[in-house]
Amino acid sequence: MPHDGLMQQCPLEPLRGWRRGNTITALRSLFRFATRRRIVFTNPTARLANPDAERSLLPMTDAEIRAIERCIVTPAQRLVIALAAVHAASG
Repeated sequence: MPHDGLMQQCPLEPLRGWRRGNTITALRSLFRFATRRRIVFTNPTARLANPDAERSLLPMTDAEIRAIERCIVTPAQRLVIALAAVHAASG
């Protein structure tokens, strides 16, 4: 099955994010197995790209922020929240 035939049989366009990545990984694994066992002659997924999924920030509501502010009382807790925020923002 050529690469174009694979794309017609298993369209990946409607899939996004981790679902697309998991589908591509599964297809690659399946065809790699079939190629090694000589069930198929060529691997149509060899040129199939698996780009990283786009990441997006999930904004917090004002109520969520205020709830966290009420929960953190010690300097150590404030430090942990600050480090988590910086880590989340750096992506």
